[in-house]
Amino acid sequence: MPSRSQIRRRRITALLVLVAAAATVAFLVFGLPGGGDDRRSVDTPPPPPELVAATGYCDTAAADDPDRLAGSMLIVRWNGARSKLIDRAVRRGLIAGVIVFPEVDNATLTSETARLQRLAEEAGTPPLVVSTDQEGGSVKRFPDAPPSVSPREMADAGAPAREFRTQGRATGRYLADLGINVDYAPVLDVPADPDALTWSRSFGDDTRQVSRRGLAFARGLGDSEVIATAKHFPGLGQTGINTDLEAATITADRTELEAGLAAFRDAVAAGIPSIMTANAIYTALDPQLPASLSPAVVTGLLRGELGFEGAIVSDDLGAGAITSAYRPAEAAVLAAAAGNDWLLYANTNTPPLKALKRALRQGQLELDAIRASCVRTVALRETVAATPAGNNG
Repeated sequence: MPSRSQIRRRRITALLVLVAAAATVAFLVFGLPGGGDDRRSVDTPPPPPELVAATGYCDTAAADDPDRLAGSMLIVRWNGARSKLIDRAVRRGLIAGVIVFPEVDNATLTSETARLQRLAEEAGTPPLVVSTDQEGGSVKRFPDAPPSVSPREMADAGAPAREFRTQGRATGRYLADLGINVDYAPVLDVPADPDALTWSRSFGDDTRQVSRRGLAFARGLGDSEVIATAKHFPGLGQTGINTDLEAATITADRTELEAGLAAFRDAVAAGIPSIMTANAIYTALDPQLPASLSPAVVTGLLRGELGFEGAIVSDDLGAGAITSAYRPAEAAVLAAAAGNDWLLYANTNTPPLKALKRALRQGQLELDAIRASCVRTVALRETVAATPAGNNG
């Protein structure tokens, strides 16, 4: 008999396929309540309840509550302590979730994540995304937690793929016990040389190795019912500049970018549930806009050419690469229009919600596109984000 986590992973895979269809509302003819005649063939299963719930929630938001529709895109900073501002946002559905930079002990964090999920349930809003960066090595929000060995150290030691999965599983178990359900890992950047920004955070410097090892780590996270997020699309292996601090322009041609893109192609083929877009400019793809703000990169390349159907999350929209050139409201609207499903704010808990609402009202953002994004991400949240803290053993 398959385990609970195996069943859940299968449901996620099936859900992503159905969510792609939901973007065009084609599944309505299959006979959802109120959908008219039942036209299903005997071989067509009904949509899973998570997708039905997501559709209802997002349809209501699109029709009656633009605050919630815009809020379904926002992930904001949280230190783990009780916050009236975060509580209010959860009760009103004004955020999709939080990114945790812990400033409290684990017992407090576990209690607070569970309390926030209860608030969401009581308010009739979807389960919250509770996310963090737990890569290993230099990027560990929980320094004493797994992974006990960094991806680069394991890569340099020639560890087999099963060891990367073991580290991913241990990391996921630790996070899930705290109530964290999304890890912004693995890094699938393929560094061109040791001066690359992500050299020390990478799974090696060969595309095939990075893909095999990184996806093994991602599967380990999935074993523990934590959503893996591959980053930083389309690859930061060609720059030594830290986009958290300043703008970076990558002038590599499309052929040179392909080594990095190949790892993400493998991730899409493997069914990775989430991918993070980078804040660098790639002149071969879009000579003006950072990847996270570029329709050519997010919708054209990732959605279109690579065929990704999961959740797309921007890199931090408060990063120096973005704030050095764009006002917060402008960046939020550009990121949403580019096709990101979640807009990440790692430096603030007060994102530009009003700008998104205004853009929806004025037609700068297409209502159908944002509604489809809402369905895609809320369905994922309904499926995997409600695992109770401490229930992962």
